Amino acid sequence: MQHERAPIRADLLDIMRFLVVVYCYPPILVPATMCYVKVVKGLKDLGHDVEIVTIDHRSFDAPSKGLFDPTMNQVAPDGVVNHIIWSWEANPLIKALKRFNPIRNLLYPLFEPRKHEWVFPALRYLSRLELEGFDAILTCSKPDSNHLVGLELKRRLNIPWVAYFSDPWVDMPWHKYSSERIAAYHRALETKVMRGADHILFTSDETRSLVMSKYSTEFQAKSGVLPHCFVPDWYNR
Repeated sequence: MQHERAPIRADLLDIMRFLVVVYCYPPILVPATMCYVKVVKGLKDLGHDVEIVTIDHRSFDAPSKGLFDPTMNQVAPDGVVNHIIWSWEANPLIKALKRFNPIRNLLYPLFEPRKHEWVFPALRYLSRLELEGFDAILTCSKPDSNHLVGLELKRRLNIPWVAYFSDPWVDMPWHKYSSERIAAYHRALETKVMRGADHILFTSDETRSLVMSKYSTEFQAKSGVLPHCFVPDWYNR
């Protein structure tokens, strides 16, 4: 379903209420967490109201040990409402099926894109909330499945949606799909996101060019760059 591009009204730029889908957030200790904390902090510092949608870290299927650090909560900005959602990825059956490649390849709409099993409980949770008071949606990847939450929120609310890519999706240079069918599935999903989002952001001009060169000028016109930054107050020198 194609939506008309929703402009961000000038009178909303002073104070807006953002619903931000991040998945990773403290105390999960992965690079994406630090990226999203800084985005949320930036919005808060500009005076915006922010509510985030994130995974319950106890249900995070971590790729290795030592990826939880409670002290990270110290850098999370105050005054943010956290919607913390238990992910299906913690289910022992889901974990077993996901690690068995023949089954995973057969049931790829359940497991693709990565962390897709989190999308289902996230959407079920959000369907029970009153979300009409938000002015804009922001979805951040990785994982790319966050943007699928944005697709549904855009359909439901029809407010401006910004899709922020910290890495490419189908153009990730070192990622190989297990079959052409699965690769085509990812390309179709990415196209839906590009069509549905009102604004598309990347972390560099190079990434923007890599991804958007395969899309029409209409899609390219709504894309831009928001680089990774740092917070000077977090460093001693």
